[in-house]
Amino acid sequence: MALRSKSLFLYNFTVTIANQNLPFKAASLGSQLNAVIPVGTYSLSTLATAIATAMNAVDPANTYTVTVNRTISSGTQNRITIATSGSFLSLLFSSGTTAAASIRDLISFGHADLTGATTYTNSATSGTSIITAWYAKNYQPPEIFKKNFGTVNVSTNGMKEAITWTIQSFISAEYQFEVEADAKINWSPFLSWMIQQKPFDFTPEVSAPTVFYPVTLESSSADGQGLAFTMKEMVPDFPFLYTTGPMTMRVIGEG
Repeated sequence: MALRSKSLFLYNFTVTIANQNLPFKAASLGSQLNAVIPVGTYSLSTLATAIATAMNAVDPANTYTVTVNRTISSGTQNRITIATSGSFLSLLFSSGTTAAASIRDLISFGHADLTGATTYTNSATSGTSIITAWYAKNYQPPEIFKKNFGTVNVSTNGMKEAITWTIQSFISAEYQFEVEADAKINWSPFLSWMIQQKPFDFTPEVSAPTVFYPVTLESSSADGQGLAFTMKEMVPDFPFLYTTGPMTMRVIGEG
């Protein structure tokens, strides 16, 4: 399948005990509430869900949503919005008792309290992104790349019997013509992230930023389990330019 523009990878969302809190108030004269996001690595998609889940858990009287606008700067940046169904919301990124250990920096909300509204949007993009040098080669979208996980038994008369556990979707692509500096400076930390099986968001076309997938690395040309990744120089035809080789990504949240 052919793509019409370059792709974008977004990663580098790690929640630790040093940044897992979100202090807030749901009423003007109410006490501080503290949403605790579970420690772990996230894609921006899964992090937004985790933040909303944590806020709803400590204040079930209201409904909190965390959404991401990925269309900023022609799809190269994102903005996070935190909102409540209630009539009051203050995000205490300065005065909250857990502000110093809050998620404010990870989601680019700054160090000031936000009050006076029921919806707040950050003013800077979050995470670390890579925009590919060229369009994907041999791209296969998740709609047509699926695998059935289960077991198969064949009887003596040749009848096949299958037990299905789950059907999952995958994405495959290869990216070429990455300049040497980008391979060493930008791709290298991303490769380290991927081979640890940490999640990231994949946008097949920057020109269509609302189509994205939270994924993990399933396999690469260096390792069938996705535990290694090597970018190879495209010699002899294209010296100093690199290719990722064929890579397969597993879509998170299915099955």
